[in-house]
Amino acid sequence: MKTILRSMVIAGFVLLAGCAGLRSSVKDLTQASPTSDASTQAPPVEVVLADGTSVTLVYQTIANLPLQFLSINGKTEQGPTIPDFLAAAGVTDFSQVTFTGLENRTLTFTRDQLNDGIILALREHPHAVNLMSPNIPDSQWVLHVFRVQVQ
Repeated sequence: MKTILRSMVIAGFVLLAGCAGLRSSVKDLTQASPTSDASTQAPPVEVVLADGTSVTLVYQTIANLPLQFLSINGKTEQGPTIPDFLAAAGVTDFSQVTFTGLENRTLTFTRDQLNDGIILALREHPHAVNLMSPNIPDSQWVLHVFRVQVQ
């Protein structure tokens, strides 16, 4: 009887020790910093050139371009202009360019429509860029741009 009782106490102790270790592992996973998880970061922007080749620009490259500051919906937004962004991707000539973002929302511009009033507004977290302008209704903005098709 004492042997059975002792075995049960030891088994209970081992079980509790194992659960405590598991609990701390689960706690470590749930307390991970959101910035340490690559899935919380927006993908880089792929620029597909007219010849079918592509150039990928990561957030940091885009953020290091000359910045334009615009007042949009009462807030100051900053980011590179579309012409500066395209130049950084090696685009020298085009007739139109289409930006694609979340929910496959797109917006297309001809060369003549682009000006310094349209920017890729920087979002530090989640390292995304949003196509925005005070002259474009917010319902048409392209959030988290991930692809630019050049023609």
